[in-house]
Amino acid sequence: MLNRTSWALLIGINKYPDLLMKNKGFIMEKDIIYLPSFEIEWDRWRVWNQLKDNLDIIPEEYGVYEVKRMYEEIRLDIGCTEKLKGRITSLLKGTHSVGEKIRSKENPSALVIRWAITDRPEAIEKALMIRHLLKFDSIPIYCEKM
Repeated sequence: MLNRTSWALLIGINKYPDLLMKNKGFIMEKDIIYLPSFEIEWDRWRVWNQLKDNLDIIPEEYGVYEVKRMYEEIRLDIGCTEKLKGRITSLLKGTHSVGEKIRSKENPSALVIRWAITDRPEAIEKALMIRHLLKFDSIPIYCEKM
């Protein structure tokens, strides 16, 4: 598992010099990797319980999604998929392992979920995970992997 400093090193040493100072090791090699920026348009946050009865509004396209408690910023899950409708349906009431954990431990009427269509879901998911890690010092609560 990479810690906050390791991720800062991966995404750009110069951008996070304070994190680099926390690392007691030596930098043996420096690489600069330029990635294109991506713009996504999020659908609005939707209440988990209300969405279960209105699955037709979820698109079938490739995309990313986030789940959180209604009045908190920390995410419970961030994910990507080839079919948003299938994955979100599985989270809400199917057999998705993260969905099962969320449904068993959280109050569904206090949860919200949103999604964005993108042709680069894996890249966007990683960027969202890194942003979450840097902001909250942890990956989303129910995420099984980074």
